[in-house]
Amino acid sequence: MKNGQIQGFVNMGVAGRLFSGLLLLIVAFPARLVKTGADSRPKQAAKPLPAATVCSVPEEIKKLADLKAQVLLTEDEFHAKEARLVAPL
Repeated sequence: MKNGQIQGFVNMGVAGRLFSGLLLLIVAFPARLVKTGADSRPKQAAKPLPAATVCSVPEEIKKLADLKAQVLLTEDEFHAKEARLVAPL
């Protein structure tokens, strides 16, 4: 096909194609990044739990036993919480 046979967008030449490509890079690509949220900012890592709040299962069971001894927990509550602690193991 020769230049000039097709009218409009297809017949824009090298400069027009270069301009269109640059326009896509300048406008469309950043718009896509904003829309998808894929920007270059690093994602925040989850904060680790403080060492004081992390307890082992036996320590938690001892605490529950102390609460049961102080009559702050019933027998059923104690066994339910104990089962919940032991279940993931």
